[in-house]
Amino acid sequence: MAVEITIYNVPEDLRDKLAKHASIRNQSIEDFLRGELEHIASVPAMTKQERIEHNRKIMKRARERLKNSDSRVTSEMIVESIRRGRGVYDD
Repeated sequence: MAVEITIYNVPEDLRDKLAKHASIRNQSIEDFLRGELEHIASVPAMTKQERIEHNRKIMKRARERLKNSDSRVTSEMIVESIRRGRGVYDD
């Protein structure tokens, strides 16, 4: 069964931004927001401490994979690649 949710006091500029996002996807604001709410609800709810622990586990696994590989990618190479992708260059 569907439940109606109403949000009051939404600033006009925020409503306009949401409408633009919806328009780009050829959706109504309602459909756009429903999709965004579904996405938010699909992410496990975690406390700050749980997120920190989750991130530590991810980093530990990444370090283990790196240690067991023959990768020659340095952190400097990664930073440079990210900057290049963002259009930020060190001259």
